[in-house]
Amino acid sequence: MASSAAYGLDIVGRAVEVLWEKDAGGNQTRASPRGGHQGVGWYRGVVSRFDENGCKHLIEYDDGDRDWYDLGKIQFRLLEPVLEEEPSNDE
Repeated sequence: MASSAAYGLDIVGRAVEVLWEKDAGGNQTRASPRGGHQGVGWYRGVVSRFDENGCKHLIEYDDGDRDWYDLGKIQFRLLEPVLEEEPSNDE
């Protein structure tokens, strides 16, 4: 998978799901690294910013949590953009 730099600003505003894993104590802790252990669940958020200097994206999760990631180092998937329906002219 490509690094954050490859995605750049192109995915800012896109919905994503990030795979999280548990630590040895069974606590849900962090995004699952690429090629790492099986994750415990996909958590939805939105890519809200891209830091060109640090080459990381800020993901703001639906539960209010947020974190910076190099997308080449975690397991994530881009969600399809939701197309807004055009207003009908049926009057």
